[in-house]
Amino acid sequence: MAMRQALSSQQFSIKGPLLVCAGAFLWATDALFRSDLTQRYSPLFIVTVTHSICFIFMLPVFLKKLETLKRFQKKEWFSVLFISLGGSVLAMYFFTKAFALATNYNIPILLQKLQPLIAISLAYVFLKETLNRSFLFLAAIAILGAYLISFGDLQAFSSLHKARASTVIFSLLATFIWGTCTVASRHLLTQHSYLTVTSLRYVFAFFALITFSMFSGEIHNFSQITINDLKLFSAMALVPGMLALLIYYHGVQSTKASLATICELSFPLGAIFINWFFLDSKLSFHQFLGTLLLVISITWMSLNSSLKRSSP
Repeated sequence: MAMRQALSSQQFSIKGPLLVCAGAFLWATDALFRSDLTQRYSPLFIVTVTHSICFIFMLPVFLKKLETLKRFQKKEWFSVLFISLGGSVLAMYFFTKAFALATNYNIPILLQKLQPLIAISLAYVFLKETLNRSFLFLAAIAILGAYLISFGDLQAFSSLHKARASTVIFSLLATFIWGTCTVASRHLLTQHSYLTVTSLRYVFAFFALITFSMFSGEIHNFSQITINDLKLFSAMALVPGMLALLIYYHGVQSTKASLATICELSFPLGAIFINWFFLDSKLSFHQFLGTLLLVISITWMSLNSSLKRSSP
């Protein structure tokens, strides 16, 4: 009986990291819908439409949770504004801007690999999460694995010194905001349900994006959306958007931010799976090695975390 209870506790503890990985994996399905839409619409308009669709679905949840908002403190409202305006609006704009200015698209992707280092550092400072040597070693292995999956070898570093300063700055700004969002989300989710946090993010981001679209004139493009485009927008909003975020936040609720940011590296795993399954793209040796390193390190870290939580 004691063994069964211990196993049940361990399964519950490892559930969080698995959900974070699943949410990050689903983010990669974005490529199945975005590539066609980017040929006809701007990044700001695409983000606005997808958030508008998610807003419609999450508004009933938001209205149902209105009573709980009275318990929010100033720090929590700041976190809500940061993940909504920062994560959904500013970071997306900065990352898109970095790609627009880049002469080498590997630069923004390479600098984004710094995101776990930012999140881990902020989690240590602001959330007082403990970091031991084994965790830091496994985190480094996971980041290396994600790098190998994305680039295959070390040649990406050779082009870093040739990058335009503006590309590097916008890439780092986006990376810093997304890394901070992981910590801010974890802070919120220790006090409130993942449904509440998800609905708040979409509601605040929706009004900000609609405002930006009105000032930029993008709002008029709504009349140009075809039925087929609406299907793509809806799929993009609901699968790599709302569903992925719900699963991700559900996992972060029971996962330390320092571990969650490593689990987010499952995103490139999802990308190569999609390339393999839908585009018939085979894995190179470096990608296979990176996959192995990433899966082993995340599994080891998650099991270590679950065992510590289940121990008396």
